[in-house]
Amino acid sequence: MSGFLDYLGITSADPDDVARPGNDAGVRIVTTAQHANINHTVHGGLIATLVDSVMGQAVRSGLEEGERSATVSMTVTYLAPAEVGQELCASAEVRRRGQSLVMAEADVMAGETAVAHAVATYSVTSAD
Repeated sequence: MSGFLDYLGITSADPDDVARPGNDAGVRIVTTAQHANINHTVHGGLIATLVDSVMGQAVRSGLEEGERSATVSMTVTYLAPAEVGQELCASAEVRRRGQSLVMAEADVMAGETAVAHAVATYSVTSAD
């Protein structure tokens, strides 16, 4: 994935490490004590990183040659605490793409439990 995501232990949920057609993407992590907050549950910042990473992956899968993207805004709604030791799986889908902005949504699951939902806007610019 990338240096930061590797450091945290985040991996692609797709065995080929490629976002699926249709701008879908998935990442996963098995949480450890290093991911805990003061309440001994998974830190919200890790969950925010999961959703930003997976939505960015979904956005990038639809970019044209020479384009790049960056997060403009992101809202994360935390639905349930994630316990240390759980595997968290995040999936994302692009909802709308305009000329310079892309909107995506993501969900984080711990088994059958919804942990978080996020919505973000990404800018698309020329890499030149």
